Amino acid sequence: MFAVVREVTYDAKKRASGGKQLEEFARLRDQQAGYHGTVTVEAGDGRTLSLTLWESKEQQEAASAKLAPEAERLMGPLWTIPARILGSGEVSHNGLTKA
Repeated sequence: MFAVVREVTYDAKKRASGGKQLEEFARLRDQQAGYHGTVTVEAGDGRTLSLTLWESKEQQEAASAKLAPEAERLMGPLWTIPARILGSGEVSHNGLTKA
C-alpha cells in the first residue's frame, strides 16, 4: 500500500459554499483504480492534513495525473494556500479499522 500526506489551507467562507466542488472531486477520486480512502484532519484556521491511501505507487501516480488538474479546477478557488505534499511512501503499518 502507498500513502500521500497533503496539507491544504482553505478560505473558510469559500469552503462553506464549495460543497459541490468538494463532492465532485471526491467522486472523481473515488473512481480511480487503486484508491483505498482518505483520512482528513481539520488542523485549525482552515488548514487540513490528509492521508490518502492507494494500492500502489504506480496507481497513485496514474491517478494524480488525472486528478491534479481537477483539484486545481474544483478546489483551487477555495484555497488560500495551494495544496502541498508533505510526504509519500510505502505504508509500513496500517492500524485503521473499518467503521
